[in-house]
Amino acid sequence: MYLELEQLRFEDKLAYSFDIDNSIDTEALTIPTMLIQPYVENALKHGLLHKKDNRILTVTLKKSDTENAIICEVTDNGIGRKKALELKQRKDKTYKPFSTKAIEDRLGLLNYGREKHIGITIEDLYESEINIPSGTKVIIRIPAGKYNQ
Repeated sequence: MYLELEQLRFEDKLAYSFDIDNSIDTEALTIPTMLIQPYVENALKHGLLHKKDNRILTVTLKKSDTENAIICEVTDNGIGRKKALELKQRKDKTYKPFSTKAIEDRLGLLNYGREKHIGITIEDLYESEINIPSGTKVIIRIPAGKYNQ
């Protein structure tokens, strides 16, 4: 629903998709509340907002091949983190990212006392031939098990 509203704001110049592995039982899957949404919001606000067209956001859920975990990938074809930060700092010289710190604090609380932790990896994507930023991929590794919110 959040992405439907954002698509209206982007005047239908945003394409998004959810790719969920058929082997995942979505009825039994437990993902902590508001774990994925901040990364989707960051992709829209910092990466895709600065493009005029061909804005693409993909959320993928798959089982890990090597561990008992779900892998969620939030991928955009935006301007990339470096360019987004340059634009933000040019606009607001005192800019300090708040959401990144808030997400890290939340992950600390979710992981507290657990043997296996939720892990986050952020990759900058590039057009391989010319090494120009072509988006961002956030990889969220969620160990199997229940998370009390």
